[in-house]
Amino acid sequence: MIIAFLVLLGLALGSGLNALAYRLYNQESWLKGRSKCPQCKQTLSGYELIPLVSFFIQKGKCRHCKKKISIQYPLGELVTSIAVVGSFLWYIQNGASPEMFFAWAIFLVVWCIWFIVFVHDAKHTIVLDSVALPGIVLVLVLQIIFYTLYGPTSEFVPFLGRILGAALLGAGFFAAQFIISKGTWIGGGDVRLGGLLGVTLMWPHIITGLMVAYIVGSIISLVWLGLKKVKWKSEIPFGTFLALAAVSVFVFGDALVSWYMNLFHFL
Repeated sequence: MIIAFLVLLGLALGSGLNALAYRLYNQESWLKGRSKCPQCKQTLSGYELIPLVSFFIQKGKCRHCKKKISIQYPLGELVTSIAVVGSFLWYIQNGASPEMFFAWAIFLVVWCIWFIVFVHDAKHTIVLDSVALPGIVLVLVLQIIFYTLYGPTSEFVPFLGRILGAALLGAGFFAAQFIISKGTWIGGGDVRLGGLLGVTLMWPHIITGLMVAYIVGSIISLVWLGLKKVKWKSEIPFGTFLALAAVSVFVFGDALVSWYMNLFHFL
């Protein structure tokens, strides 16, 4: 029963995030107005907005203009549903507790922010300050509240050093590249994402996150080059790789580091 509820919650959350990403990019109100087809701008009815189901009933096309609906919408709903259920099961493996539920809630916030970053950068190669900057503040505040409630008081100052230091490291790392390359390697939005990555992962997992982002980004870019989808001088949406790294390391950071160290020990 709980799993079924979480599946529906994830689908609804994914649908909402898709709509929010669209509205933020087009500078529309978050709360006012009904959802509409991005192609013909026709207002959509309730049964056209049922997560995942409506896409298949309408055979992937708008009921009004008959144009294809982007795969982003059903895929975003499905992946978010999997993330909601999977993360819940991951966090409760050691038993349910208020601390666990708070940690899970922080993950959902992290997922929402980075989901929108992923969509915007993948579709438009842009990072909106209206997402990155409030995201930094929100995640920072939630991390501090969580530590204040459940962390040792004597370690609060070192904790602040780890999270603020990671934010400065992430932002500084990309700012240095931006300055050295005069904006040809990366965009200014990546500097803000570096800060967001820092408050998301903290020290030392900020290093793990950067490594994962560059490894995944390099592999995918080489595949794209091989398939001739991009050229050597093409602009690569690096924010998408940062988003993948942020979410995966936030949940599996310790396990990834342990696997990496064991790999070298085995070799």
